[in-house]
Amino acid sequence: MKMHIRQRMLFFVLPIVIFSLLVLSAVTMYGMFSVRRQALEAGDRIGTATAESADAAMRDQLQKGLLQLAQENSDQVDLMMGNIKADAQLLADEMTAIASHPEAYPDRLAAGPRHLAQPELTVYLTFSSRAARSDPAFVQEIAKTANMSDFLLRIEEASPLIRSAYIASERGFMLQADEYADGVFGSPEAVEPEPFEMKERPWYQKAVQSKHVIFTDMINDYYSYDPSVVCAVPYYRNGSLAGVVGMDCFLKEAEQVVLSSQQGSNGLSFVLDQESGQILFSTRTEGELAVSQGDPVNLRLSGNPELADIAAKISAGGKDVTAIELDGNEYYVAYTPMDTVGWSFVMLLDRQEMLAPLTENRNHIEEQTASEVKDLDGRIQQIVLLLTVLGVLVLLMAVWASFALSGRLVRPLRQLNEGVRGLAANAFQGKLTVQSTGDEIESLGISFNAMTQQLQDYLAEQQRMVAEQERSQTELSVASHIQSSLLPGDFMSDRQDFALWASMHPAREVG
Repeated sequence: MKMHIRQRMLFFVLPIVIFSLLVLSAVTMYGMFSVRRQALEAGDRIGTATAESADAAMRDQLQKGLLQLAQENSDQVDLMMGNIKADAQLLADEMTAIASHPEAYPDRLAAGPRHLAQPELTVYLTFSSRAARSDPAFVQEIAKTANMSDFLLRIEEASPLIRSAYIASERGFMLQADEYADGVFGSPEAVEPEPFEMKERPWYQKAVQSKHVIFTDMINDYYSYDPSVVCAVPYYRNGSLAGVVGMDCFLKEAEQVVLSSQQGSNGLSFVLDQESGQILFSTRTEGELAVSQGDPVNLRLSGNPELADIAAKISAGGKDVTAIELDGNEYYVAYTPMDTVGWSFVMLLDRQEMLAPLTENRNHIEEQTASEVKDLDGRIQQIVLLLTVLGVLVLLMAVWASFALSGRLVRPLRQLNEGVRGLAANAFQGKLTVQSTGDEIESLGISFNAMTQQLQDYLAEQQRMVAEQERSQTELSVASHIQSSLLPGDFMSDRQDFALWASMHPAREVG
């Protein structure tokens, strides 16, 4: 089957173009997927390193923040109790001055309690059953102590924590300010209040023994059953014990600080008495760290060795953040002392909740990496589509270029072919029109013209030689005729008895 040059060129060019495109596409795809793989590996490494670094930094920050938060809450409660301690010491100093220098103070009246329809802040006297109420010294001391009535009222009114302020004398009376005067009677019909043995109370005995401001263990108030402690400090008469100043401190506000300090749904906070190891109040309502009414929890006696160890460190006035397992969960425990009252503020934060931001941060990094990979995949798809389109365009351009190039090459050849046919039809007369292409086709045309000129010269020589040969043949024919005409034609024709003739045979060429 005849195949044109244009087809040959197309079949030659197309495989090269297609092979080149396939090699280029393969290299490009390998490069892109290699970059994708490296990007994924780098993203994983960076994400892991960033997450680990962020985890360590955030864990350290959270632990420091937890300890700081515990310290802030501790300081808040400590400040409340410090103000009470200062007020108690102020009362004791004033009572020491009165007891040591009674002549400097006027006598004032102090009344006993009375029945009230509604609770009302009043100052009243209560007595021990062993008090010598008729003793002049006893009566005079009451008159001098009554100078503190207004002071007691102001202190009780000024502090939301103080529910009762009182002065208990060694001689067996107590001057107090509170809203519970009606409660000292045994019944609504009683005329005399029930005796009150103040010297037998733990706060009195502890203050006398310590000789400085003390806070008792937490108790539940007799009337409201709210958690409370007693702040007590002794006062003196010329260096000898004269009595004890006391304040009943309801811990509602301090407890509120604890309750509001809970972090997370599983976190908890509590206040621990360093001396007794008991939990005073807690945000936990059940479990080992819950405080039940009338059932104090001594953390140093806990069956959980970790809790008992932490309780020992807390009781020693320690300050730290540590980890512990409690009720099947892992917690970070931050504890810090309250120096004023000898307590410690303790906060527990569920480790999972504490590290939730870290998990969220890690998930965010993974999501960002996945998003970047998705974008990269989208770009790779776009590049693949672009390569496909470019490949098709290159193929079309290759086909067009091959046709255009073959047309450019074939056109002079076609003109050369037509010129050769024209020369053959004109007996090789004339010359080919040679286009200046600057390539082999121009050289071929020039060669054809040279060959045509030689052929023309050859044909002219042949014609000349043929004419010369014809002339020579004519001359030879004439010579031959002349030669043959030289012989006689009649030899004794009158004789009948014999015949005679002559013949001459000329050579091919006659000289």
